[in-house]
This record gives sequence, C-alpha cells and structure tokens, in this order.
Amino acid sequence: MSGITAHFVKESQYPIHVFYNTKNLNLGVALKATSGGDPNVRLAALSSDQTGFIPERTNLDSTLHNGMRLIVGLSNRPLIGGKESTEYDVSILSPVYQPISKTSNTNKAISAASNGQKAWVYYFSGANDGDRCLNYITLPDQQTKTAKNAQKPRENGCLASWYSHVEKTAYTYYQSAGSTLIQEYNQNSQGGQPIDRTNSAAACTAISVVYVDELKRVYLYFWDGEGQLNRVWRPVAYKMVADWKPAEAVPMGAAAEIQTQIGVVADPDGKQNHIFYNTSSVMVGTPDFTHVRDEWEKSD
Repeated sequence: MSGITAHFVKESQYPIHVFYNTKNLNLGVALKATSGGDPNVRLAALSSDQTGFIPERTNLDSTLHNGMRLIVGLSNRPLIGGKESTEYDVSILSPVYQPISKTSNTNKAISAASNGQKAWVYYFSGANDGDRCLNYITLPDQQTKTAKNAQKPRENGCLASWYSHVEKTAYTYYQSAGSTLIQEYNQNSQGGQPIDRTNSAAACTAISVVYVDELKRVYLYFWDGEGQLNRVWRPVAYKMVADWKPAEAVPMGAAAEIQTQIGVVADPDGKQNHIFYNTSSVMVGTPDFTHVRDEWEKSD
C-alpha cells in the first residue's frame, strides 16, 4: 500500500494536499476538496518516467517547520559495488531532498512533529526485536538520539506524531513489542504509557493523529482486526493530560489492509476531519484514495 500524508492549505480551491508514493518510487500529490466530489487533479511522474528512490510500502509524514511544509520518508541508498544496501536513508523528501539519518531496511515507519522553530523526525532503528528502538532527529541541528525510557517498538510497526502548543511537547504513537495497545510517548517527560482505549487495535496497525484547535482535542485513528477504521480522542489542556474517550468505529468506504497508512487533516470550516487511505484492492501509488469525512459533532 502507498504511503500517505495530508495537509490543509487555507484559501485554496482544493485545500487538501495528499502526498503519496508512486509505483515508480517517486513522490506524487493529489488535490482534494473539502465538500462535494474530489477533483481528478494530481502531480506525479508517469510509470514510464525516471525511477525514483522512495521504497514501496514505506510511510510518509509531513510537518510545518519554519514556514516550510516538510515531507519526510525513507529512501533507497546508492548501490555499493552493484549491490543493494541493507539500509534506508531517513530523509527529507520535499521541498528539497536531504538524507538526515539511516536505518535498517526492515523498518518502514516515520513521523514528524514541529513547534514551528524546532522539528522532531521519529523512526525505528535496529533490524530485530533485541535492538529495535525509537529514535528521533532534531531539526535544524540534525542531532540523532534514542528516545529515553521508550518501550521497544513492535516489528513492522507504524508511527504518528504531533506537537501540542498547549502542553508544550511533542507526542509520538506506536505499538510496543508484544502488545497491540498504542503507546503515547511524551517528548518532554521522556516517558510513555499505553492507551487502554486502543485495545481494539490490530497488530501492526497504521496510526494517524490530528489536533483540532477549535475543540482543543487530539484525535487518534487506527485499524482494528477487521480492517475497520477506529478513533479515540482526548481533550488537550495545559498541565493536564486527560483520559482518552472510548474507541468508536468511523463510518467508512471499502475495507483496508491494517498497514494501509492513514492520512488525516482537520477542516475547521467543515467541522470535520478528512481521512484518506488506499483500499486493499488498489495498487501501490494509485492516487484514487478513499475519502472519509468524520464529523466532529459525531464524536461528542
């Protein structure tokens, strides 16, 4: 399945920009509407064009950093003596290409968060359960560190991150080894805890997170064992980490594979979250995403 990340651009005819991996390993973008049908507008290399370097079935994420929209992902390393590397580069893919770290090619997950001036890019290091860790790179200084006191990540697991301007910290979500509960890791306190409300999550589920400033809520999306989209949410308040609300199924279109990445953006005017994913019947890199609208009032 294609990697997906989405962001919202105000005062645009098509304000939702959905970035994805193409079949020829490049980055593509599809433009989406907040209401009515979606336009067939996209920018991407054709399958006959130059092959890129973004591995299939690896994840993407985006964050706004110093006024720039950064798209981050994994990328293939150059051949060494005609042989493929056993590592991926952890890279900024847009607006410029720049490798900033590396990891085993057994890992596919990446996420990012930013407070505007400083950004954190999270990924897994290590090739097996014994040495797999949650790592992060800080931007712009490009310091690579291992997240302290973080539970060991699950093999083939996924990541999601966001920055809370209310709580003044970045949060990262993933499944730890031996559990399907989603962990919430706090960058400032350098510790995490499982979210009990995510006990319906499938092993190795994709995870996506979005903050809704108008409601002072953070929404967390994931797949359950039946390929059904679930959500939990919690209020966001200064010096208080509130409890997560019970998981609810989100009405959706076609079922998806549990590792299908989920792109989500908040739409303040429409009072809803827009969710994008590829169905299990769609080939990698196809821009015809399922578009689900999750109305805020239905999560009250």
